[in-house]
Amino acid sequence: MQIKDEILSLLKRGKNLLAFSYGSDSSVLFYLLMQEKIDFDLVMINYKTRKNSDLEELKAKELALKFHKKIFIKHAPKFQSNFEKKARDFRYDFFEKICLEQGYDHLILAHHLNDQFEWFLMQLSRGAGLAEILGMQECEKRSNYTLLRPLLFISKDEISSFLKEKDIFYFHDESNENEKYFRN
Repeated sequence: MQIKDEILSLLKRGKNLLAFSYGSDSSVLFYLLMQEKIDFDLVMINYKTRKNSDLEELKAKELALKFHKKIFIKHAPKFQSNFEKKARDFRYDFFEKICLEQGYDHLILAHHLNDQFEWFLMQLSRGAGLAEILGMQECEKRSNYTLLRPLLFISKDEISSFLKEKDIFYFHDESNENEKYFRN
C-alpha cells in the first residue's frame, strides 16, 4: 500500500496536518506518511464518548512526542441531538482554525473507499443532487488550504490487512458497529 505520486508531490511541497484519531485508518496513514518521510503534525478531537477516549488522547500525545510532532487537541462538548452532524461541524471548524492559525497548506484525512461508498448511499437516500452524490475528492481546494485524502481509493479490507502485516497499533472504534450512527 502506498500514497499516489501526485499526492506525495503535494505533501512534499507544503506544511501538513493529519487529522488523527488513533483508529485503524488514521494509524495506517500516519505509518505511510512516516514511511515516505513526509513532515506532518497531528490534530485530534476527543469527544469523550468511548471508554478509551482519554487513553487514545494520551497515546496520541505520546506518539507525537516520540516522533517530534506537534499535536493539537480539542475536547468536544456533549452534543444533545444530531451527534454526527454536530460532531462533523465541530471537527472541521477546529481543523480549519488550526490550518489557518498555524499556516498549514494541507489537511490530510483518512477517508477510504468504504467511506466513499457510505457517503454515496447516504446522499442517494436523501435525494441529493449530482454534486453531493459524486462525493469526496482525493484533493479538494479550500480557501486557504487543501484537503487531501490519500486512502480514498483503498478499501477497508486492504487497510486491515496492512495493519496486520505491519503490526501497527491502533484503537478499535466500537461506534463503527453501532447502528444508531448513520455515518461516522
